[in-house]
Amino acid sequence: MNVGGGLLWAAAGVDLLVLVGALLVTWKATVAYRQSGSRSMLLLAVGLFLLLVVAEVVAVAGGVFVESGPAREGSAAIAFGVLGLLEGGVRLCGVAALVGSLYVRE
Repeated sequence: MNVGGGLLWAAAGVDLLVLVGALLVTWKATVAYRQSGSRSMLLLAVGLFLLLVVAEVVAVAGGVFVESGPAREGSAAIAFGVLGLLEGGVRLCGVAALVGSLYVRE
């Protein structure tokens, strides 16, 4: 295995650890919501899930999908643009949920 391949595996391992950690934090926020019934905890859990899990899955899965698909002239650029827009929209919704968790009144 060459150095580049080893670095790719290391980066994938770090991404996997980040994803597992994000799922753990989201799960803990969900448990806190179920114990307290607080809407702000629910919005916190949703925001963290969107920001830390869904956006990462969209980025990785979309990149794999585009890279493995048939290459046509210009189609990869359009696909990356659409994936970037989708990822940005997910992140925006996550931030909106986090901001909502700060201002929600019980």
